[in-house]
Amino acid sequence: MASERSDSGEVRIDKICELIVESKFGIHDISRLKAENDGDYYRLNMPFEFGIDYALKRYGSEQHKQKQLLILSSKPYDYHVSFSDISGMDIKSHNNNPIKAICEVRNWFYETAGIKNPEEYFVIWFRYLDFLTYLESKLEEKGLNQQQAIETLKVTPIKEFIDLGKDWIQNPPSSELTIDR
Repeated sequence: MASERSDSGEVRIDKICELIVESKFGIHDISRLKAENDGDYYRLNMPFEFGIDYALKRYGSEQHKQKQLLILSSKPYDYHVSFSDISGMDIKSHNNNPIKAICEVRNWFYETAGIKNPEEYFVIWFRYLDFLTYLESKLEEKGLNQQQAIETLKVTPIKEFIDLGKDWIQNPPSSELTIDR
């Protein structure tokens, strides 16, 4: 979310710290700790950002001590090799499955954050797919084919993506999936 603003005069870690300080919840996915190929570097941004968030919760103001954190990993105990200092924390795993990740976050919001009656994970997943379809259709209306629409979405600025999401939430398409309960 730090890339929501792209002012080169701002240091990204400062923007990240600002977001961490302002947030009531911290969700950190540390599943990308390993390099994927020989010669690749490890990705350490997420564990670093978790460390900032943890320190704020531990040593910050009374308000920050109330902050609730969720750590996600790809496999149970996979982090022990490179991030053993967090052993003993309740870490949820998603097996690199986006639906499982949504389920873990949804359940955490219910169990820990006290959010009552959250949507079921499959409803959230289908709404996300509806949103992506909506974005593709908006771009196709501008004359792009499906592949061009997908490629365009990959480079859409975060701020624009958020604005499109807000628009979709406020004005959902009439064809939105409905699920009987």
